[in-house]
Amino acid sequence: MHSGESRASLGLIGLKPLHSANKEMFINEYIRYCGGTNIAENESSGIYSREKVIQENPDLILIATMGTSKKAGELEKKRWMSFPSLRAVQGNRVHVLDPEMICSPTPTTFVKGLETIIPLVHPGLTATMSENL
Repeated sequence: MHSGESRASLGLIGLKPLHSANKEMFINEYIRYCGGTNIAENESSGIYSREKVIQENPDLILIATMGTSKKAGELEKKRWMSFPSLRAVQGNRVHVLDPEMICSPTPTTFVKGLETIIPLVHPGLTATMSENL
C-alpha cells in the first residue's frame, strides 16, 4: 500500500460492548482528514462486534476508550493482537490513543491529534515529507 492510498480504519471508543466511532464522532473526522476510511462510519448505534471487525479486516485500529484508564486500552490492544489474520495486527497497526485529546478535542488538541494520527494512517508519509524538505 502506498502512503497516498486510503487505509481501512476502525476507531474504538468503548469496550464492553465494543463501541466504534461513527460519522458523528471526532475520531471519524481524524480518520477522514488523515486520508483513511472509517469502516464503521455509517453504523447508527456504534455497537460493533469483534466478528464484524474480523470480517471487515481493517488496516488500522485506533483505540481511544472514553471513561477508562490507559491500561484498559492496552488490554484491548493485547486482545486484538491475538488475531493474527487481521491486517492491522500483521502490520503492527493497533494503537492506543489519549481519549481526552481524541474524543473531546479543543482546536489546539485537534491539531495535535491530527499530528498523532497522520503517521499512524500513513506511516511512510512523514519519512517522505522529511526527505522532501
